[in-house]
Amino acid sequence: MLSFSIVLLFASYLTKSKVWQLGLRVKGWPVHFRDAFISTAIAELGKYIPGKLWMIIGRAGYISGHYTMSLKEGSGISLIVQFIIIWVGMFIGLAGVLFVPIPFQWSLLLMAGWVLLTIILFFKPWHTLLGMLAGKILKRTVHLPFIDIKQIRPIFHWFFVDWLVRMSGFYVLLWAISGSLPMLPVAAGFPLAITLGVLAVFAPGGIGIREGVLTVWLHAAGFDLPTATSMAITVRLYTLVGETGMFAMGMIMKKQKTTEN
Repeated sequence: MLSFSIVLLFASYLTKSKVWQLGLRVKGWPVHFRDAFISTAIAELGKYIPGKLWMIIGRAGYISGHYTMSLKEGSGISLIVQFIIIWVGMFIGLAGVLFVPIPFQWSLLLMAGWVLLTIILFFKPWHTLLGMLAGKILKRTVHLPFIDIKQIRPIFHWFFVDWLVRMSGFYVLLWAISGSLPMLPVAAGFPLAITLGVLAVFAPGGIGIREGVLTVWLHAAGFDLPTATSMAITVRLYTLVGETGMFAMGMIMKKQKTTEN
């Protein structure tokens, strides 16, 4: 089962790359899947850089270097794709809350955060108002990403497919560690932990945040606290293996492409 979870882990980088490729295509950039994969892979460790900007700019930088797209435009598309991933991840986490009794305060905060993100991303009047308020508070122009639902509707299901593959790897990993089949809603804790870790820009790679969320989630799902804690740490090591492997693979493929050209 452990080996199967590793297979699913690497498969998740294929779906992640596909989502990035489709995000570029709906914006008029027919990027090859190979380039989408390489750009995703070489930027994978960028989440461990404080601020996590490389996670957004890194893949856009590679694409802009191989296509006529500007880095600014690519970074904007990358940011939009990342926000949709976060929005879907939080939505799945909220669905899981119906079955996993996490602390009530957490549920309220999660719901409030998801609603706020929905307003910012999808409702133009509120999006504009919040941008103006943020600009006044920060005393500078703030450009919040706005997403045209009509544009992304043809590819929207891919964001759920991506999370489904990631969740499957997490679920099989828990199965391998615990030796018994966990209840299916436990898998929803993975996108929740990942998205909250990404939103915590002060924590490189979401270190500490992701483990804390997963520990609380798994404990609420019925695992004793020591087991839940060790599982959360194991999940970090599991994803780190995937991130490191993908970065190495991306660098190799990048070098091969340079040689071909």
